[in-house]
Amino acid sequence: GIKHDFCTLIILINCFCRLSRLHFGFSILGKMLKLGLEPDSVTFNTLINGLCIGGQLLQAVRLSDGGVGCKPDAFTYSTILNGLCKMGNSNVAVKLLKKMEQRGVEPDLVTHSAIIDSLCKDKLITDAFNIFSEMKNKGILPDFTFNILVDGLCKEGLVSDVDDSMIQRGEQPNIFIYSFLMDGYCLGSQNDEARKVFDLIISIKCLKKD
Repeated sequence: GIKHDFCTLIILINCFCRLSRLHFGFSILGKMLKLGLEPDSVTFNTLINGLCIGGQLLQAVRLSDGGVGCKPDAFTYSTILNGLCKMGNSNVAVKLLKKMEQRGVEPDLVTHSAIIDSLCKDKLITDAFNIFSEMKNKGILPDFTFNILVDGLCKEGLVSDVDDSMIQRGEQPNIFIYSFLMDGYCLGSQNDEARKVFDLIISIKCLKKD
């Protein structure tokens, strides 16, 4: 005799979405409306996440645009952007990022990093650098994001571009960047240069011990 409330229905929607039973999830949404319970952003974000998990990204975008009075928030966009990046739809992700900003929703470091990583995997290095520069101009600290760019450049054999980019941006290399550089030199059969980087790492470690 205990009636369903908003919380239990949301949990049920989430369970159906994770079990790839989206039609049941949307049926619960209909039940909520019949009971006079007004869906909020959590309701739609749960359904959008389920659509993204199921690879139905177009439907996820449509739902985010027409969410019965609910405006998409940062979590909504981040969920869709993450899905687009995993599917390799980098260009669509960049467009949605712009749309997100136009609507006054600020993307965070994780969102930017996911797009930059996707662009690098699609060999769109210039576009990745543009997003990286925009991110820094907004005052978002790049943290591990620069490592993603360096890895992408090195895999494309553009090791010299890494040196130029680091000098221009004043970036200090870490152990990951050194590793990417060695990998890039080895891929380009520049074993002597790779050895120099390795020796540099050893010398830095020795200085830190002193």
